[in-house]
Amino acid sequence: MRVSKALTARCICLVLMALWISGCTAIQEQALVNTGGVTVFDFGADRRPITGQLQSFYFRFLDKHYIAHGWPSTSACKYGLISADDPDRNAAGWMGRAFVFPFYEKDGVIWQERSAPYPTYNANHLFRSSIQRIPVFEDPDGASARKRVVRYEDRDDGFRALCYETWVPLRMGMVVRLHERTVTEWVDKLRAENPGLPLSTSSETIGPNVWTLVSFPLRPAKTGVYGGPYQYYILPIGDSRYTLLFRLAATEESLQDPMGFAALGAVFRSMLESVRVEPWSEATRAEYAALRQAAEAKVLRDCRARQQKSEELSARCVVVLGR
Repeated sequence: MRVSKALTARCICLVLMALWISGCTAIQEQALVNTGGVTVFDFGADRRPITGQLQSFYFRFLDKHYIAHGWPSTSACKYGLISADDPDRNAAGWMGRAFVFPFYEKDGVIWQERSAPYPTYNANHLFRSSIQRIPVFEDPDGASARKRVVRYEDRDDGFRALCYETWVPLRMGMVVRLHERTVTEWVDKLRAENPGLPLSTSSETIGPNVWTLVSFPLRPAKTGVYGGPYQYYILPIGDSRYTLLFRLAATEESLQDPMGFAALGAVFRSMLESVRVEPWSEATRAEYAALRQAAEAKVLRDCRARQQKSEELSARCVVVLGR
């Protein structure tokens, strides 16, 4: 429950006295309006209060680590999960906890457990390099029916983001990654990806965690890119080669909206404060098992409610209800 409490407390004063931000997917004009005495960032029809739409994720990683973190529920993380709590309508849509199915390694591949009827998921590409052979076609006369493969090229389709969200009008974004990559390797990679930009590193303790912060000065936005290199917080996962990375992306143009810039920075800070990385132990095993029990009970309640309303049942509900 530590993540939920931390995030709930943070939400009370999180974004400049109840400032709201929309998570948008299209470029729209921003206007400040006043709704019932509350200043709202209006990006069009889609106004979602980021302050009250947070969820905390808990999972076992490789049978050695227990990891938990919060994330705005305006976007879905790439986890197989089931929610353990009903949304708290008294907390402006607080989404509560989510049980993330455990990740384990078998035959050199990282898999994620799933519940029936869904199969076990090959999640290796989320955490590691995943080289794919991609065909390159030749189509000299524009006749696609006659195009042919002229060669194959290797492309790394791995090292994916677990969670990602962009706030287009602010030209800002947030990303969470969990990669088989050391802190030093991250720093070298970020320096290579941003040649000519001054990079600084420092250590910052947030709660029980000691992060390495990699910072870049804000730069002008690039065409078609909503966000740029700004802050990267990197945390080792125990004594393993894995690291957790939280990224806050921004540009010089983000500063044109100082309230929005500060607001999203406060949200990002609350994400960092929510992080738990602990050894897998009897205590974390018991907590994780209780969370799974709560999540499965919620699934059963929800499925029974759908059944009573004669609504279409999901594949999971069909299994749960024994139909």
